This record gives sequence, C-alpha cells and structure tokens, in this order.
Amino acid sequence: MAEKKIIEQAYPSLNITQKTIDGILKRPSFFRGHVRTSIGRIYTTSEFKKRSDDVLGKSMP
Repeated sequence: MAEKKIIEQAYPSLNITQKTIDGILKRPSFFRGHVRTSIGRIYTTSEFKKRSDDVLGKSMP
C-alpha cells in the first residue's frame, strides 16, 4: 500500500455558507485564533466572490 503525502491529497474547495457561520456561533471555542472568525463575522463564499470580483475589476491608477 503506497503512502500518500498530505500535500499530494486532493482537498475539496472551501465553501462557507450561512449554515457554516451558524455552526461557528454555536461552538466559538472550536474556532480560536481570529476574533472575527470566532464571532462569525466572516464572508460567505458568494459574498467573498462578489467582493473579490468588484475589487479585481477596478483599474489601477
């Protein structure tokens, strides 16, 4: 049986939904390290994509 290194594994894309944020708010102690994450103040995937497209769509001066 061949070993597969962690770096070689295929991971699914991260998809943050309102359900994900609700789960964070129920168990904030699992999400330590950043205050915004632990209090559920993070973008959903669709909000992040919209904001990213807006920012990247602007021309540089």
